[in-house]
Amino acid sequence: MKYSRLLFGPLTAAILSFAGGPAQAANLVTNGSFEDPAINTVDGSPTYDYTSSIANWTSGGHATVLFNAAYRPVSDALQAVQLEQPADALSQSFATVVSQAYQLTFDYSGYDAGPSSLYVSAGDNSGTYVATSSSYQTVTMNFNATSTSTTLLFRNDGIYAVSYPQIDNVSVTAVPEPETYAMLLAGLGALGFLARRRRD
Repeated sequence: MKYSRLLFGPLTAAILSFAGGPAQAANLVTNGSFEDPAINTVDGSPTYDYTSSIANWTSGGHATVLFNAAYRPVSDALQAVQLEQPADALSQSFATVVSQAYQLTFDYSGYDAGPSSLYVSAGDNSGTYVATSSSYQTVTMNFNATSTSTTLLFRNDGIYAVSYPQIDNVSVTAVPEPETYAMLLAGLGALGFLARRRRD
C-alpha cells in the first residue's frame, strides 16, 4: 500500500507531462506572424509596406509586402506578408535534430482570385500549393530534418501580375516519436494497475 502511494504521484505527473508535451510543442519559427517590424499606419489609413527587412526572415528577389488587417485580411494577430513577384522568397533557418520528424503549418491565401502559386521546402520535403481565394486556408506539411540546421523556404512560383501568395501564422514543431506514445501507453497501464491496487 505504501509502495503504491509513493509511486502514484510521480507517475501521474510524468504521464501528464507526456500527454501535454505534443500540444505544447515549441514553435521553432520566430516572427511567424510577421509582426516585426510593425507597419506605420498614417492617420489610421489602410497600410502596406514594401520591405526587405522582416525580423528573423531572409528576403530574396524583388520585394516582400507587409500589410495589416485594414488593408488586406490577416489570419493571425495584426499583420501578414505577401510575396509580390515570381521568384520572390522568404526563408528562415532553425536548429533541428537529424532524422527527427517535424510538422510545418501556415495560413495561406491568394490576392483576390489568384491563382497564387507558392513553393515551400523544408528538410526532405517540398511542395507547391495553389490558392484561388483571399480566404486563408491552413496548410500542413511534414518533413524530416536532414541536418542540424533546417531552412524553411517560401517562394512565389506563379505568373507575373497574377500570383500574389499571402502567408501568415507560420509554425514548425517537432513530431513526437512513436516511442513517446508507447511510453505514454505503458505509463497509463501502470497508473491503472496502481489505482486498482489502491482500491484493494
